[in-house]
Amino acid sequence: MKNIKTGIEILDKLLPYGVPRDNFIGLFGEGGTGKSVILYELLYKKLEMGEPGILVCFEDVPRSITEHMKNFRWDVTKFKNFRFLDCYSFRMETRVPSDLVKIVTRPSDLDSLTETLFDIIDELD
Repeated sequence: MKNIKTGIEILDKLLPYGVPRDNFIGLFGEGGTGKSVILYELLYKKLEMGEPGILVCFEDVPRSITEHMKNFRWDVTKFKNFRFLDCYSFRMETRVPSDLVKIVTRPSDLDSLTETLFDIIDELD
């Protein structure tokens, strides 16, 4: 298995061998500790390096996330190798259409969620 650098200086110092390529990365901790910001930066750095990225959102709409990321100058919408897997917007009556977003209408249905995820992976390959 090949390891890759994160592109984030402090993480690369803490993880001198990098992280496994082609794997899901999860970050767990207490609320308000900056987990989302770290993951957003990691995603952005990998996109800058030409790696594909999928952001799965369960707690907010993609537009809100992209606006938050733009506050850090991380505009993921400019990358062709990026997609949202939106497991939140199905609750809303109006949805903003976007080529970057695939909405999962039944996120509690793991088959539906997995199928949509694999569709995005195939699309980005």
